[in-house]
Amino acid sequence: MTKIGKLAYDHNSIVERALERLRTKLQTTTIARHLLGPRFVMSELQLVYESVLGRSLDKRNFRKKLIGNGIVKATGRKMRPAVGRPSELYRFAGSTVEVIGILSRT
Repeated sequence: MTKIGKLAYDHNSIVERALERLRTKLQTTTIARHLLGPRFVMSELQLVYESVLGRSLDKRNFRKKLIGNGIVKATGRKMRPAVGRPSELYRFAGSTVEVIGILSRT
């Protein structure tokens, strides 16, 4: 997470409270659907979680929890990078933000 400098008035505490709220929401809901496009690779989703939470997540457990619990679904399409293997594209299941409790300590 990038550190911010000193802001005017109480804006540093406002930013800190907003970040804490986002961390909580990210771990307990599917709010991450608003931080990515409609289709994404799992590494992009994991990067969002790691950036906001400020810690590394185990790749296999992260994927297992999200896919196994039906939170994200494969689209059947692949993204072809300039270099390397194609990556499976995923999307969030459902169309709204849902409450989940499986990521509280991934």
